[in-house]
Amino acid sequence: MKRHRRLNDIRKSALIGYISHHDRHSGEILDHVRLDRIFAPTVERVFTRIEEKNAEILAAGQSDDLSVRKWARTKRVTGPATKRRIKASISTVLADAMRERLVSFDAAALVSLAPAKKSTGLVWTKARVQAFNDAFAEHLQAVKADRRSRRYKAVEVWSKSGLRPSPVMVWTPAQLSAFLDHAITDRLYALFHLIAFRGLRRGEACGARWVDLDLDEGWLAVAKQLTIVDSEIAEGGSACPRPTTTTGASWRSWPTCSPPRPRATARSTRVPVADACPQRARHPAPGRGAWKRS
Repeated sequence: MKRHRRLNDIRKSALIGYISHHDRHSGEILDHVRLDRIFAPTVERVFTRIEEKNAEILAAGQSDDLSVRKWARTKRVTGPATKRRIKASISTVLADAMRERLVSFDAAALVSLAPAKKSTGLVWTKARVQAFNDAFAEHLQAVKADRRSRRYKAVEVWSKSGLRPSPVMVWTPAQLSAFLDHAITDRLYALFHLIAFRGLRRGEACGARWVDLDLDEGWLAVAKQLTIVDSEIAEGGSACPRPTTTTGASWRSWPTCSPPRPRATARSTRVPVADACPQRARHPAPGRGAWKRS
């Protein structure tokens, strides 16, 4: 890692990920083993220890001791996808060692892990909405009746309930339309509108610049994105650079936004996602008519 930091030959976010994996998981086992003595069973011990930590967190979450449950809420269980990234980090280190003739093979490549299953997106149908509301109301009453629990706001209970049919839930056009109607006076309305109708990633929408936007022609170049790296905002290229356009009819429905007044910060070069849009007509439901993605 020190070599990569010195040469600056990988992205900062990747380097921070490698260091995090070492400090939180692999270092506990591998730091006490000589590099040429790292075999597949050695790497497997890393993931055995991860499973032990996961069991401790889950058990603490069910404890009668309030302080123990509070500690458990500050921890996260390491899932299959993270385990595979940890394995990739170990493999990267061993690959560097192989190039320097310090080891003869990549022991991490011989370790088998459970596949990381991708969550299936489900639509919030009326039946699913009704079933969720009923289950959440019952769960909220149980939390309120539990004397061991501190007083929670309903939104906190909702975020931790785990009652959603899938980790990835999709709004219907009518539900998205209702959200945008509710957020129409919010200072980030233009940002929500852009993401909803053009499908930009969050970082791409936040990184959009005035120089990449042509309101007259209805054209926006998705060239930059903002990400958080080591608690700092960093600008980088888009993961999938592309232009995004709209038809004339749909572009006229775009909230009329004028460039912000010059400010003494870099934010003045951005598309005004945080500035007022004076003319906002009620939008059509996305995915219909002229709003079909080009």
